[in-house]
Parts: sequence; C-alpha cells; structure tokens
Amino acid sequence: MRVCCGLLILTWLACPLLMPAQQSLARRLDAKEKELERLYADYWGAEYRIALGDEHASSRPAQENIRAVVIDDAFIKSLHAAHFRNRFLRRRRDLFLEEATYTKISNDPKLTGIVEEIVQRENSMR
Repeated sequence: MRVCCGLLILTWLACPLLMPAQQSLARRLDAKEKELERLYADYWGAEYRIALGDEHASSRPAQENIRAVVIDDAFIKSLHAAHFRNRFLRRRRDLFLEEATYTKISNDPKLTGIVEEIVQRENSMR
C-alpha cells in the first residue's frame, strides 16, 4: 500500500515537470505544420507549372524539403511517446504521424523522378 501511495505521489509531483516538455513538443509540431503548409504550396505550384507544360519546372526540390521536415526520426519518436491531454493536439499529432508514414512511402526520390518524367512526357504529347 505504501508503495502504491508513493508511486501515486511521485506521479503527481512529476506531472508539472512533463508539461513544459509537452508544450515544447506542441510548439515544434506547430512550427513543422507551418513549414509543411509553405512547402506544399511550393509543391502544388510546381506541379501546376508542370501540368501547364513547363519543361523546366520540377517539384522534386519541394518534395525533398517536405521529406526533410516530416522524416525527423527524433521528433517522430517524441510524438509517438507523447500523451497530450488536449484532443485537438492529439488529433494533430496523429495526422502528422500519418503524413510522415505516407511521405516515407510515396516520396521516394527515385519514384519521384520517374513520375515527374512520365508527366513531362504526357505534357509534351499534348
């Protein structure tokens, strides 16, 4: 019984110490989301120029930057371990983790180059 009470008190005392870490993680998540918003705007702008037939346009730099922001292993591990009390923040965390998984799968540099080449060929045929 004393052990349980001791653990309960220790947990209660440690909670305030965890809050700054969660706030810091939430700020980092916010910064990464804002960066992704900008990078995806660049990406879709480049994709639009490619669709219009601009042979010199490429979305590859934007995709590489997106990969760099999303695939940050230390940050991903921190997000997986985080237990946010705020439902909205938990949902943002889940969406970011889903985006990281999707980006790892779909934004392979070799695959990106092949897809870009195919799109450029299609545009030149039109």
